[in-house]
Amino acid sequence: MRHAIELQVENYINISLYDFQWKFTARRHVAAAPPRWHPDPGYDIDIAPEPGANMMSGERIPGPNGGNWRDGFVTSTGTFAIRTAGAALAAGVAMSACAMPPADDAEARAEFAAINDPLEPLNRAVFEFNRAVDRMLLEPVARAYRGVVPDFGRMMVTNFLDNLKSPVILANDLLQGEGDRAGETGGRFLANTIIGLGGLFEVTGIEFHDEDLGQTLAVWGIDEGPYLVLPLLGPSSFRDVAGLAGQTLAEPVSRYARDAGHAAVPWVRSGMEGIDARSRNIETLDEIERGAIDFYATVRSLYRQRRDDEIRNGRPPQSVPIPEIPWDEDEESETGRASSAVK
Repeated sequence: MRHAIELQVENYINISLYDFQWKFTARRHVAAAPPRWHPDPGYDIDIAPEPGANMMSGERIPGPNGGNWRDGFVTSTGTFAIRTAGAALAAGVAMSACAMPPADDAEARAEFAAINDPLEPLNRAVFEFNRAVDRMLLEPVARAYRGVVPDFGRMMVTNFLDNLKSPVILANDLLQGEGDRAGETGGRFLANTIIGLGGLFEVTGIEFHDEDLGQTLAVWGIDEGPYLVLPLLGPSSFRDVAGLAGQTLAEPVSRYARDAGHAAVPWVRSGMEGIDARSRNIETLDEIERGAIDFYATVRSLYRQRRDDEIRNGRPPQSVPIPEIPWDEDEESETGRASSAVK
């Protein structure tokens, strides 16, 4: 049964990856094709036709974006992202059958439920993939970035990237009913954008705080669901994946860039955010990895602690009140008499 599930998952992922390669090849041919292949105004070349269609037939299909083939590439890229996410989810659901809780041990079942990681075999595989990408690419780039760009330059980059997040943070502050924090976010954004040269300089002295749709869903009472490790993005949960999907579609800066024909801007921004964050945590992650017996389990625990703190906005968790113990005066007098008798 397990081998059948793994085979089904492998086939699904291979189909999705082949689908991406096919569409990427179509885009490359469209971009390099002679002028006769270029779409007329008001048409888009369909680089994602139905299976069996002739992609190089030159068939013109009306498009909503004035015939810009780049919009077609954005569509295919989005399709790839959605199908890859679907493949990962299908793989996770299938592999969850291989990570069943213990049947006979009640204590082990309670521990399994508390860890809430039924996809652990898959998550560990993705975790190791992310570590390999980090070792081969992200960490060397982050170290080079930190070695070449001086401190004040990296601080300007951090300020600028934080400022770009402000509209999303403001929206989530309001959705969570955090009026004071929303005021801080709005004031900080306006001041840093106008006076701080587009956010390159922090001029308000207001501490930056982050919010996202995943945190808003948590405030609304949505359960986090099982732990999940995403390729390249790292630790997450089913709730945060839903929040990430919704936020990606609604994020105003990226939407404006795509609508303006600058489809590369969101990718460059995401890359800079990853390099910036990695460059600021090189020693921290190295220290955590050196001191961890199980690096995967340590990262999972630290992620959940940090996420819980972000959801509570740094407030201490609600403590359970200690019940008052009634004290009877008659019992107190009897205790006193007993003490005197002993003496």
